Amino acid sequence: MAVLRAPPPRRKACERCMKGKRRCDLQRPSCGRCRDGSWSCTYSPPDAGKLDSPNTTKSAPAPLVDKAEVKFEPVTYPPQDFAQEVRLPPQRLTYCATKLQESTVEMAKGVETFFIKPMSSRTQLPRPLQDAFVACSLHLSTTDSNSHFVRHVLLETYSAYLSAEEDLDFEAELAKVQAAVLLHIPLLFDGDIRYRSLAESYIDTLREKVLHLQRRDAAEMPEHIRSSRYARWLFMESVRRTIITSTFVECIYVNLRDGVSNTVPFLAMLPLTVAGRLWRANSEEEWERLSKVVPLTILPYGEALGWWRDEALQHSLDTLQHLLYVACKGFTDAHA
Repeated sequence: MAVLRAPPPRRKACERCMKGKRRCDLQRPSCGRCRDGSWSCTYSPPDAGKLDSPNTTKSAPAPLVDKAEVKFEPVTYPPQDFAQEVRLPPQRLTYCATKLQESTVEMAKGVETFFIKPMSSRTQLPRPLQDAFVACSLHLSTTDSNSHFVRHVLLETYSAYLSAEEDLDFEAELAKVQAAVLLHIPLLFDGDIRYRSLAESYIDTLREKVLHLQRRDAAEMPEHIRSSRYARWLFMESVRRTIITSTFVECIYVNLRDGVSNTVPFLAMLPLTVAGRLWRANSEEEWERLSKVVPLTILPYGEALGWWRDEALQHSLDTLQHLLYVACKGFTDAHA
């Protein structure tokens, strides 16, 4: 078998975020948190700045919204909210971890999950998602005698998509990040401490890939996606759900491991479409019908919770919304 790839060197948080134990988006020359607070932003060691040209400045992450479809005003949170540590009850953690692991079964049996959805049943998956589908199908057939081999294949496929350093178009980058997020789940939660440790070594790398995906702009979508209203929405919603799923996985895992997580305030700022029925639409025609009666409202997770309480009472949350609701509010009124 091929030798597993070593993860790329970690990019450290800026000194202010590191000292405050807060999440850093690693932007140069100033991270988003320092920029919002008008603070000086420095990285250590001194040569960390070589990752970007000293004369290059990056704009703030573009909101993951197709502005031609819906107006979205992002909600800002006070910087001190990022220091908040959250302890989730064990029952909720176990439930969420179990439901997250079911995503590999969904991929193997239905070729989609709560953050991956082909345009139609006839759509050919991008190569990274084909590889993820094969790996998930293999994982579904795990036995005591082949478990080591299965986990090795999962890790090798996962590490391959995180180790590649190349310029990709928006569609190709999304597929690679989706494959990595999907395979990250069984490696973290399936119980083999050796593979869990190896998967942990990639957490920072995956987070960096997700942050890069978050900075992409809707205008970068390929023409064949921009030409369809449904395709535009589905693509951008897939981006939003991939980002929030990756952050949610990290939050649940760190809570299980350490008993506490400080990623929840960041998670609360991530947007997605409020109406789960739109994601569950089985065809473009069904989506078009629904979109005429269901608002295309996009809100940060923290704000969407209020809307979802009513949705929960109507038993109409989709799987991802249900997980996010249970993690924050518990099981009362939460029906998928």
